[in-house]
Amino acid sequence: MKWILVLLMMLSGSVVYGQKDSVLTLTKTEVVVLANKIQLLQDSSQYKSSIISAQNRLLMTFNERVGLYEQQLQNRQQTLDLVNKQNEELKKQVETLRPKWYDDNRLWFGAGVLTTVIVFVATR
Repeated sequence: MKWILVLLMMLSGSVVYGQKDSVLTLTKTEVVVLANKIQLLQDSSQYKSSIISAQNRLLMTFNERVGLYEQQLQNRQQTLDLVNKQNEELKKQVETLRPKWYDDNRLWFGAGVLTTVIVFVATR
């Protein structure tokens, strides 16, 4: 579109600022060639604008995907935080439920045997 305007300005400029006696005359073939060039420029401009609009649509799609990926990362981080909290709570629960030294069965069995031996020796 810019080329068309520049071309028309050049043509009009040469007519306006040229000699008074000069008249711009183009042959039929020159007009056809000029019209073909103008049509080619218009087609090229339309093609480029369609490419630009397609690229803009792609950019919007990619931006939407980036937003979705960021949301997914936030969700994963929240999940990891919750899993870590659950892990800490389970560790505390394991520590609470782990048998203490006085809950050892071998200790109680040994104490029972020792008491029996002491009572047996003391009664003799």
